[in-house]
Amino acid sequence: METTRRSARWVVLGALAVGLAFAGCKKKASTEESGPASTAPQGSPTVPAAAGTVPDGAAAGVEPAPPAKTVCLTGTAVFKGPDGSLIGTGGTLLRYAFEPAQKRIRATSVSFDSPLGEPPQQLEIALKVDGNRLEFQGEQFSGTGELRGDAWVWTSWSMQADLPQGMRMNTEETLTDAGMDATDEVLGPAGNVAIRIVRSLTAGDCDTWENHRAGAAAGTVHLADLGLQAAAPEGGADDGTGKWREEEITFESRGRRVAGTIAYPLGDGPFPAVLFHAGSGPSYRDWNNSLIPGTNGSAKLLAHVLAENGFASLRFDKLGTGKTEIPAAVASGEELVGPQHYLDDVKAGIQRLATDAKVDPARIFMAGNSEGGLYTLETAMDPESGLAGIVLLASQGAAQGPTMLRQIRAQFEQIMSREEADARVAKLQNLIDAIVAGRELPPAREVSDDPAILNVFMPLVVPAAKEFAPWVLTWDPTTAFAGIKLPVLILQGEKDVQIGLDTDANPLYQAAKAAGLEDVTLVVLPNSDHVFKLEETPKDQLGSMAAVRYNAAGRRLDPEAVEALLTWLRAHAGTQGPRPADGGQGGGSP
Repeated sequence: METTRRSARWVVLGALAVGLAFAGCKKKASTEESGPASTAPQGSPTVPAAAGTVPDGAAAGVEPAPPAKTVCLTGTAVFKGPDGSLIGTGGTLLRYAFEPAQKRIRATSVSFDSPLGEPPQQLEIALKVDGNRLEFQGEQFSGTGELRGDAWVWTSWSMQADLPQGMRMNTEETLTDAGMDATDEVLGPAGNVAIRIVRSLTAGDCDTWENHRAGAAAGTVHLADLGLQAAAPEGGADDGTGKWREEEITFESRGRRVAGTIAYPLGDGPFPAVLFHAGSGPSYRDWNNSLIPGTNGSAKLLAHVLAENGFASLRFDKLGTGKTEIPAAVASGEELVGPQHYLDDVKAGIQRLATDAKVDPARIFMAGNSEGGLYTLETAMDPESGLAGIVLLASQGAAQGPTMLRQIRAQFEQIMSREEADARVAKLQNLIDAIVAGRELPPAREVSDDPAILNVFMPLVVPAAKEFAPWVLTWDPTTAFAGIKLPVLILQGEKDVQIGLDTDANPLYQAAKAAGLEDVTLVVLPNSDHVFKLEETPKDQLGSMAAVRYNAAGRRLDPEAVEALLTWLRAHAGTQGPRPADGGQGGGSP
């Protein structure tokens, strides 16, 4: 969900707010001595010359200016969460052209391979020199620095940048003979650190640097081309290090292949089993998401810890994600995508487990995260589902239309008045009403002036979604319990920035009780986020930026969430087993 002028991503179910526009440096600006930043167009073939001709000072009584100097650096930028957890590694190219005659320093910065999904970006700014002091003032940026004596060796630089949604970025850089060290801190509206970026660069040949710059702009240069390495592999060991077994499998649904992974306990079984369903958007089998950096998906971690405790599981790529095939009729436009496509995939997944010799077909459970809870409830309404019980993992308690608007409104109110937020939400409600009624859709300009918001709704307005969109926008999950006779577990984290206790989990629980369901359990977890990772940041410091850390390497499942899930599953599957010794990470992961 990139925007043209600012890279704001919104937390709307699976479309998660990253809000990082530290390169929102796409603002046009002057390159004059006293002017603000200028940006080379994306993919432009050349960079404006930085080191101009220096006057020789031949005129009588004129002190010759120090010679021009250009420093070119390459290195990595390590992205970390506020708790120090690793998000990933990107590449950084920096070039500083010291121009004494013009009393300025031209700084060119190029970033690529960003773990946040940002495209390669280039920023050029002009730093004004006043004695030994550096100054820069632009529309979004301001900063100061210092020089060392008359040698025009730049020693340090600090910069502050305003970002969308009330966020800011602070940068501190120190240039040495060997290279440069720098730290960027992206701050949320409350002043809390959302992301910390640590850069370590070494000086090198400027001709080589220019080749790398051109390659980054074209998307053809990567960290390895600089002789650098990306972040360490994320997540646990796939082979289970002797604690479980996994198999990549496919099963058939509606005449095409659905791809997934089965995790088994050691032994021959038959074992009780869990079918996992991912949330909305481009979330696939492990609950990784192309809009969120990292591959440390919670479904994989949950599958591993379940396998260690005697439960098999199947997690699969839902329609439109991963390796699962798209039906030919859908791809050709002859067939519309409807909820039944997703429900048929669930039914086929249950059947795949039920026919597995290592699985006990009488003890198959289903667990859906977020929007995945909708398909879990719909499946459980079928008395022939083959399920022994269901688990709603941070599942939405209202139709997706109201849920989306609630989440967007919360973010609007962080950056604008309530009146303006009301007006903007009203336009989005008008779009939803048109989608549901099958009316002609309003022009984009009447919906929102923010491309990120438009992108959130784009999957719902494409022709293939004409059947699916009205269902997902209006179907109320609380109505499902009238037709459900299975045991239900509802797990909800108090540090979930997308789904809430009062707005979702409690309405689901109350609806189940009102429908006469006796075996329904609600467990509230004080330190779980939306994907049941342990979140130790105080709740009042969490914002939409917390979503960017869902799958960061090294983040662990919340031990209380793991214990609650295992306790309920054991009670309903008739098994016994020890509590995981490693706090629910599974597979000996850190």
